[in-house]
Order: sequence, then structure tokens, then C-alpha cells
Amino acid sequence: MQKKRAIKIIIFLLILFVLFVNVEKIFKQAVGDQGKYPQIVEFFDEREESRDAVFIGSSSTFAFWQAPIAWEKYGITVRCMTSNTQPLVAARYLIEDGIKTQPDAVYVVAINTMHETVRSPAIHYLVDKYPFSMTKAKMIWGCSDYGEIPWGERLEFFFPIIRYHDRWNELGEQNFNNAPVGLKGGSKYPNFLEKITDVTDEYVVVEGKATKEEIPYDTLVELLEFCKENQVKVLFVTNPQALKSEKRQKKYNAANELIESYGFDTLNTIPLIPEIGMDLSTDYYNGSHTNVHGSLKYTLWLGNYLIEKYGFTDKRTDGAYADWEQESEKYIEIIRPYLSEEEYQMIVE
Repeated sequence: MQKKRAIKIIIFLLILFVLFVNVEKIFKQAVGDQGKYPQIVEFFDEREESRDAVFIGSSSTFAFWQAPIAWEKYGITVRCMTSNTQPLVAARYLIEDGIKTQPDAVYVVAINTMHETVRSPAIHYLVDKYPFSMTKAKMIWGCSDYGEIPWGERLEFFFPIIRYHDRWNELGEQNFNNAPVGLKGGSKYPNFLEKITDVTDEYVVVEGKATKEEIPYDTLVELLEFCKENQVKVLFVTNPQALKSEKRQKKYNAANELIESYGFDTLNTIPLIPEIGMDLSTDYYNGSHTNVHGSLKYTLWLGNYLIEKYGFTDKRTDGAYADWEQESEKYIEIIRPYLSEEEYQMIVE
């Protein structure tokens, strides 16, 4: 009798748990909101050992790198594992989860994220739709410790419904649709497609270095030690933001020097904007983010760089990557009206 009662209780708790999980999904922000979530959600949907590289960073990454363009031009699989205002402290945990299914990929880490503030919204963008694992739990705690987030507030990251429970009047059809956004993470939000800002006066190149105390030294060392211990292939990239900040660039330079001392490769693309062919008067929507025009040029240049450095091969004739072909074609059609004929030919020729 007691055994039957115990079984009933277990079944009831399982049903309650399933209901809770599904109700919580509805209350969370919509998956497609401004690119805040898809890159994280869809990483775990990719076939194992199918990526050439994984690009880790914040919006200063998914505004610069467009996986569908790189596929259409070169047949390489380099997807983002990014989220809005993603802090550098998260990179170590993202790589830990990444190598479980993509162990041979090159992990491209954007150093620009060292300036992202670790605060509640940023962590929500990162973890709300992230599948549960012990790595996720460690990431929540690591980010919270770094940002000195109060213990009570940390519960929101484990149980987002605490934050979103009063969203009844905001719920729409999109909240009941948790289907993947697709497009291999290609950006298509309005500013990216439509806005052009002349940032010529904001662009500077700085050669000096900050002090050890001015950079997130301990965070970088922990990341570097983890990658070294686990023999992870990593390229640390500084995306070419056009920000008139000597202090920020000095920090990038100091961080890159530390990274190189551990034997890892760095690529600072800020001084390379002329070589990449980016136009500061037309290719950004603000100093931190490229628009579709700048992103196209950057993706083609960096894609070629990665092929030459790591020997990635063209997979466009491999039927196992049919989903890449299909989603990339959809994305190119979405952005084509915003491109000049010359830009479009840069992709397809």
C-alpha cells in the first residue's frame, strides 16, 4: 500500500514538474526578440561535431558575424553562441558546454565582451532558455559572483518565472511558439538592416596597454587555464568596433598580451578596418555594431582568414549539411533587398 502511495506521489510530482516547465516557457521573453536568445537556444540543436568554429560574444559579435553568409560564400560552419550584453566571465562555461558536442571546433572568443556589465538582464538573456546542466548552474553562480548579484536575485536565473510571473497582459502568440528561429543565427533586426551612421570621427587606433589591475585579469586567467588544460583550440578576436576610447583599446591590448603569453592566438581587427574594406561612413549603425553592409564585409574577410589559418573545408556539396544550405538561402533572400548589386555579388560569385 505504501509502495503504491509513493508511486502516485512520484507521478504527481513529475506531472507538476512538466506543467511548471511548460508554463514557465510561456512566460519567458519570446525566442525571437532582437536576437537576444536564438544563438543560445539553437546551439544545442546542432548535430554533434558539425561546426568548424563557435563564435562566443555579445551583440558586438552577432552584429559582425553572419554564419549564413560565410556558408553561402565558403561552405564553412561557424555559428555564434552569443547573447545580448554577454559578459566575458561566461565564456569559460560556454566553452565547457560547447566541447561536449563540438570538441574539435575552434572557439572564437570576442575580447570586446570584457567591457559588458554583469547585471540581471544580461544574465537572463544568457540563461533563460539555456538547457539545464551543471555547467549552466556553475555559469549562473560564476556570473552572479562576478557581478556581486544578491543571493535572492540569483533564484530568478534558476527559476525565471519569478521574474516573469506578472507578464499576463504582455503574452502574445509568439510566447506559445518555441520553434527555432532558424537562419543559422543570421541577424535581421531593424537597426542592423536599415540604419546607417557615420562613425568616422569615432575611429581611433591605440597602441598603449592598460595595467594588470585595469583588466579582468583573474577572469581571463581562469578562462585561459581551462582552455589550456582541456586542449581547446581558441582564437581570441577583437571585433572592429569604432569607439573613440583610448582606455578601452589599451585594455584590449593588455588582454591580448596576456592571452599570447599562454600560447593562444589573438586577432585585433580594429587597426585592420581599411584592409577589411569596411567604410566607416556607411557600414555601422553605431560605433559598437556593424549594419548589414559592414557585417557582410567583415564576415567575408574573417571567413577567409579562418579558412587559411585552420584549413576549414567547403561542405556545400555534403548532403549532411543540407540544413545549412536551406537556412542560408532563406537568409540571403531576406537581406538581399538591403544590399547593393555589388554587395550581393560578393556573396554569390
